Amino acid sequence: MGIEHGPIHVTDVLSVTDLPAQCVDDCTGPGPADEAVTHWRKQLSFTVDAAQARQCLAGYGAWDEADLASWEPERLAETVLWLACGDFSEWDGTEDSPAGSDIFVLEG
Repeated sequence: MGIEHGPIHVTDVLSVTDLPAQCVDDCTGPGPADEAVTHWRKQLSFTVDAAQARQCLAGYGAWDEADLASWEPERLAETVLWLACGDFSEWDGTEDSPAGSDIFVLEG
């Protein structure tokens, strides 16, 4: 029997073990990942703390605060899920992995 996943609500830290491996694979494959990310957000009932997510995403410099303030909770969750899956897909499973990580922290 597999590990149960969902609903997932991220307030500060998401671990690679919180997500099915197929989710990470689907959300980081070649080409656009929008459909896969939306599918997995719904499948996992994936939500995030909106204030924490906005602060975290602002730290990337790709979105300004006015932009982020207008985002619906689903878009915030999907962006966090996509970024986290990217980190998880680059992690090689070791503590001193040269890329990626086994955790994704919502911090600015």
